[in-house]
Amino acid sequence: MKINNLAVKYFKAYEYISLDFKQDNCLIYGENGTGKSSLYEALHSVFYYDNIKNISKIDINEYYKNRNYKNKDIEISLDFDNGEKFNIIGNKIEKNDFIYYNKDGRKIGDKVIFPNFYFANEKILDRFVKENFYITLKDTLLFYFIELSSIASSANEEEFKHYRTNSIFNDFKDIESFKKRLIDRNKKPENETEYAFIRRLINQEISKQNKYLKFLFDHKIPLKEINEIIKDKFKEKFTISFDFEEARLEYEADLKFIEPVIKIKIDDISSNGKLYHHFNEAKLKIISVAIFFALAKKYETKKTGGLKLLVLDDFLSSLDMANRKYIMQYIFDEFRDYQKIILTHNIHFFNLIIKLTSLNNENNKWEFKKTFIFNNKPEMYSYKTNYIQRAQDELKNGNLDTTANLLRKEFERICAEFEELLQIGKKEELKHIIDKIKSGSEVPLYKAYQFLNNFIDTCKQTIKSDKSSDEKISQIEKFLNSINKSTLKLYNNLQKDISENEFLKNTILNPSSHYDIETEIYQKECEDAIIQLEKLNKKLESIKGNHI
Repeated sequence: MKINNLAVKYFKAYEYISLDFKQDNCLIYGENGTGKSSLYEALHSVFYYDNIKNISKIDINEYYKNRNYKNKDIEISLDFDNGEKFNIIGNKIEKNDFIYYNKDGRKIGDKVIFPNFYFANEKILDRFVKENFYITLKDTLLFYFIELSSIASSANEEEFKHYRTNSIFNDFKDIESFKKRLIDRNKKPENETEYAFIRRLINQEISKQNKYLKFLFDHKIPLKEINEIIKDKFKEKFTISFDFEEARLEYEADLKFIEPVIKIKIDDISSNGKLYHHFNEAKLKIISVAIFFALAKKYETKKTGGLKLLVLDDFLSSLDMANRKYIMQYIFDEFRDYQKIILTHNIHFFNLIIKLTSLNNENNKWEFKKTFIFNNKPEMYSYKTNYIQRAQDELKNGNLDTTANLLRKEFERICAEFEELLQIGKKEELKHIIDKIKSGSEVPLYKAYQFLNNFIDTCKQTIKSDKSSDEKISQIEKFLNSINKSTLKLYNNLQKDISENEFLKNTILNPSSHYDIETEIYQKECEDAIIQLEKLNKKLESIKGNHI
């Protein structure tokens, strides 16, 4: 079972988008601000609908609504490959074909909850390495892993049956009210002061809940599997453990409650304060990812035939490519039977995943998409495709307005691709991208790492040669000069092509310029625009494949 289509209206960046998932898995690239994360949030809102409303107390319609359509209700719909559907309109579930079954196969009821779906982004994973993991448990883990909500599943856990993780220690937030309830329910011995009596009763209840929490961690948090992932799958040389400081009453006359503190220890070394004061971001990200995946694998339902979904959005920032490769390979190995939707703003990570699909013989199981901004709205297209063929078909049918619109999309798509390759920066408005390329004030880097490799190889060969020192220096200078000339030649040609196409953008590719134009001239301009865009596409492919 998998998602076939996601349709979204009036949600965050989108007025409307309909996204087909034609393969088992989908990789989406888009710079920040191009609507990529809005897709993640839309899917997240569907699958965690109950939790968002009841745990986070968020009004989905108001919180996520596109601010340009304040009088419209959000609409999110999913179509699945088995014909089932799901719709949210505003804050209401309009259609829900799903019935949730627990791990034992018993029907829970008509709810938007599936046994195997997992979502993560950088914000979620950062919570896993908070200073106090007890807060992580209550604020985050309970939201995403409902199995942690209690531990009463067998006879030997009888004493914990009435406890729920989300409510433990809640009584002690208002200690005075709790004290009154204890006095009403219990009779004080004559030989005990009221203060000692109350303190003893409170300590007894705290002790029971401490015992529950410790039991929960020992039996529900898969520490062994977490460390196996860290060492065996992610190739790290450290392990983690959890250090407990139990909840207690402060050692003073006032009945002040101190909540439990659970700290992550690395290699059994204690650290005071926040973890990121002692360990680098990469190590902490590896820990958080390992915890997330270990929990996901522990609680996945083994039943076949249901939905299995993994959605990840920019979840590996602060990691180098080697670490990202190990983590992605783990996903390929352990989540092979899941529908995977991965979103990223990092073009190098995007390319890494494409390479890994080939290495894992999964080319035919993945589709690759990119997003860019068109007319101030997000636009999505399939990787390695363009709008030219569609424009040619529309032109043959005499649909000139549609042709011009498609060609403008193609021009902006190409500019977005150049932005990635030339490393111009974060998402830019189209005019700024063009201005930077035209001005020549910022010479692009053109895959600097390849240049560095070539330069190092040249230096090594030159040093090993029998030439004199002066000849060696001259040879290296000659190499550098040839690189500069090649770069400038390509760059000047690129400036010329961009200038030609910018003229077309302001005429034929600008819909507002066609009110009084003759159809014959308009058609010729469309044909010319196609020729120019095909030239620009060839230049783009040249830079991708052949240039340093």
